[in-house]
Amino acid sequence: MKNQKGFTLVELMVVMAIIAILSTAGISQYGRFIKSARDTTRTSDLNALNIVILDSIQSNGTVPGTAADFAAKIKEVAGKDIVDPLNGSTACLKENGTDTTECGYQYAVCDGGTGYLLATRFESKNNVEKYAKDDVSTSDPDQVLKPDLYELGSCNTVDAEYEVITA
Repeated sequence: MKNQKGFTLVELMVVMAIIAILSTAGISQYGRFIKSARDTTRTSDLNALNIVILDSIQSNGTVPGTAADFAAKIKEVAGKDIVDPLNGSTACLKENGTDTTECGYQYAVCDGGTGYLLATRFESKNNVEKYAKDDVSTSDPDQVLKPDLYELGSCNTVDAEYEVITA
């Protein structure tokens, strides 16, 4: 008989089993990486929104009065809308890290129109724990404004409820 070159059936089955194990591990991690990436985008967007508000304060002396006014200011300054891609869907987590709720950037006016709050929720449980402490400047450091939201801004007395920023 001639000496044939190639792989045996057992060798092919072992290689296919290894590929299946590796792809299963990769697929299970993929969702977590996507959630973490969207959360990183959310924190970056909040910082960009913060700059828009500071521009409004410098230009007009006050913050935008409503979320609709704020959306218009975003369009004016940034040249485009900044909206959470999962706005309205129930993919984000509550403070307990397990129950889900709606996503979306939120805005509230405080201190008689001189202060503001920007807020969001996260999808990744790691980020819910990581950003448990808000970045809000306040004269009362013990004041927790909304424990289930990551908040950014400068506020002592909240004048109104949060409104979702929509384009």
